[in-house]
Order: sequence, then C-alpha cells, then structure tokens
Amino acid sequence: MRTTKRFVYIVGAIIVIGGIIWVGRILLFPSAASCSDGRQNQGEEGVDCGGPCVPCALQNVQDIQIRWAQVIPLSTGISLAAEIYNPNSALAAQSFDYTFSLINQSGGVEKEIQGSSFIYGGELKYLSEPFVDITAQQNSSVQLTIKNIKWIDARIYAKPNIEAQDIKTTFDKTVLVSGSVVSHDEATFANVRVVALLFDANSKFAGVSRTLIDEVPKFESKPFQITFPDSLIIKNVAPDVSLVLYRTLKEGDVGEDVGTLQVILGEIGLYQGNTTNTLDAKTSTALKLLQEQFNLEQSGVFDEATRSALIKTLSEGFTQIVQDKSGGIAIDPTKTKVFVEAQRQ
Repeated sequence: MRTTKRFVYIVGAIIVIGGIIWVGRILLFPSAASCSDGRQNQGEEGVDCGGPCVPCALQNVQDIQIRWAQVIPLSTGISLAAEIYNPNSALAAQSFDYTFSLINQSGGVEKEIQGSSFIYGGELKYLSEPFVDITAQQNSSVQLTIKNIKWIDARIYAKPNIEAQDIKTTFDKTVLVSGSVVSHDEATFANVRVVALLFDANSKFAGVSRTLIDEVPKFESKPFQITFPDSLIIKNVAPDVSLVLYRTLKEGDVGEDVGTLQVILGEIGLYQGNTTNTLDAKTSTALKLLQEQFNLEQSGVFDEATRSALIKTLSEGFTQIVQDKSGGIAIDPTKTKVFVEAQRQ
C-alpha cells in the first residue's frame, strides 16, 4: 500500500515538473510562426491563410462548373460550345487549359480539340469552337474537361467594365449578329473576342460563332459583326395569323395578306421567292409543303385547315419542318446572347 502511494506521488511529480519545463520552453523559446501551425499569429486573415500565407479562398476553392457542352452539326463540319461557371467570387482563373472530346456512338473519342482560356470571379462564360472540320456521326456528343487552373485573387484580376450593346440578329443569305462593344473601363483592351450564341424558339442551343476586335480603347466603342453558317435560318416573331390572314387564299389572289403569307412561309423555309402580294405558283407550292407536313390535302389553297396548321407551326416552333426540307436550323433572333471576352494583362 505504502509502495503504491509512493509510486503515484513520483509519477505526479514527474508530470508536474514536465509541464513546467514544457511551458517554460514555449515562453523562453517560442517556435517560429508558420502557415501550418494551426494559429493566426503572423498577420493572417484567417488561421494559416491570407497575409503571408495562401489566400483563404484557396482553402475552400471550388472547381469550375461545366453547365453544358453541345455539338451542332453543320453542312460541312461541326460547332462546339459549352457553358461554364466559376462559383468562386473571391478567385479568378487567370488561365486554364480545356479539351473538347467528341464522343461517337460507340463511346470512343473521335476527335479532341484543345485550347486555353480564363474566367473571372463569379463569372458565367462560354467556350466555343465555331468550326471543326469533321463530320460527326448521328447522336455524337461532346465532353469538356478543364485542368491546369491558375487561381489568382479576384481583387487584382477584376472583370473589365465592358459590354455589348445595340445587338441585332438579321438574315441576308446567312445569319448575322451585329452591335457595338462599349468600354466603361479605364484600361485599353487588345484582342477582344465577341461570342454570339443562337437559340431556337424553344430556347435550345442552335449555333455559335465569334469575331475578334484588335483593340477597344478605354471609354470608347467598336462595332462588330458576326457571321454564321448557311445551315441556319432566322425565325422572326410572327404576327397573329388569325387576325392578319383571315380569308381563304388561292392561286391568283392578290393583296397585302398574300404578301404577309409569303413572308411567313419564307421565314419558315418553305417559300424561296420575293414578296409579290400575288399568290403565284411558288406560293402555292410552299403551301403544299406545309400541308404535307400536317397530312392535309395538298391543294395549295390557304384554307381554314391550312391556317390552323400555320398557327400551330408558329406557336410550337418550326425547326423540324425546316430541317426536313432544307437541312437548316431555325433560330429565334429574340433569344440571341452576346458575350465579350476581354482579358486583363
């Protein structure tokens, strides 16, 4: 019993003396502050981050998100595009590498297209390859991978105050997107890329193209024009057909309503002639094509059943009709998106 108590006293004394020595060592010989000592002791913004250590945002950095990636077949070749998003508002990617991988029906990689880009803190942007010289198989898909990201503090790599204005989408043998790039920034930017994306009436991605402006001086504007492949046609916002085209029209009829009918049939890719205000043989043929699509009698007469078919076509979009007859993709000009890429040096 006495021996046990003596042992306990000795062990307790050793622990107390050891503790005193350890505390004394820390007070007399403190260890050098570091970025891995678990303490905020050298001007850091947080524990082991900020100040002389890595930015605190890097401790919780999130990957760049790939929202979608799509392939669009062209009459010759394909277009590729992807929407990406940087969820890190405090960090910008000064540079990164990316790869578009075209996947065939068997799941194999048919072709890879590589590139590099950048993205600002909290930015949504698009990567694109408007033309790739390859014939994609039916139902081919594309995958996007991003790597070698060089993160930087978003405060010293801020998004430029530059935008696209006066955007117009028109059609003259091919789709054209035009407008102006306007700078509200104190810096001059070189090699400014302007990217335009087109969508159909159902907001489905339909095409991408881009152009490059050599220089946008500070507080100035520069015009741009972007052309698209001839496999795209334009869909204008249609009038209320039931109010404008209320009478039955047959070959030989004349009037402004016939001209309106010709314009609408032209917009959906069925009529290739001029607006003559006369229902001629070409217009009658276009009506027969529309009637064929809806399994109606191919009379070439704009009657009640054909009027209903036209209203249905305009309300639901007419991409399928245009693809069946001309191989094109119909786009809605009211849904065009334009993005300006200007990189800080």
